[in-house]
Amino acid sequence: MGWLCAVLLCGPAWEAAAQTASGAGSGSTTPPAGTSAPPAATTAPAPLPIYQTGLASWYGDPFHGRLTASGEVFDKRAFTAAHKTLPFGTLVVVRNLDNGQTVTVRINDRGPFVAGRIIDLSQAAGARLGLATSGVACVSLHILQASPLLTNPPLKRLQLGSFGVVANAQAAARRAAAAGITTVYETVGAVTRVVVYVTAAELAATLAALERAGFSQPQVSDAPPTP
Repeated sequence: MGWLCAVLLCGPAWEAAAQTASGAGSGSTTPPAGTSAPPAATTAPAPLPIYQTGLASWYGDPFHGRLTASGEVFDKRAFTAAHKTLPFGTLVVVRNLDNGQTVTVRINDRGPFVAGRIIDLSQAAGARLGLATSGVACVSLHILQASPLLTNPPLKRLQLGSFGVVANAQAAARRAAAAGITTVYETVGAVTRVVVYVTAAELAATLAALERAGFSQPQVSDAPPTP
């Protein structure tokens, strides 16, 4: 299926397909007259609810070996993915609605930064779903294991700096870490941003600690909400 076709079809019809694939809306479970129900031991587990549906893509070279937004080194052979808002460490089952294939990935990066796409898979995960040729596909996302951050209140985003040299971004992150502040990397093209996420209640104390560490004017904004 071509990219344009995928964009046109990845809507309500695909959401209905995702509901069917996940087992939702399957109707009565009463066996037909004259038949018996299967033994309890063979009953399928409850399906995972659908978190999101949309287009998935994949990435590999030239990002292999570069830092992800979580600070990990990206490995195109690992089963990981980038998502705009899901907390790092969240385990997600991704189902290709074109062919029914599924793969479980761990969120460790931010993206995709292309309109209409909801998840960017590592090369290995994309290949498992059959994206090696098509490049993109309509998928449904199902949370397998949520990060505790999913239940946190809305967060504030503090950008400490934007760097064209990765070593400079790492130095800034180490300086923040020395002050007891945890940072993440957000990479857009050749630029690496060093960012801190805190709750509104933590904002004043974090800004004071950052100022003592030499970060006098971080850019403060609301973090994107979880859909």
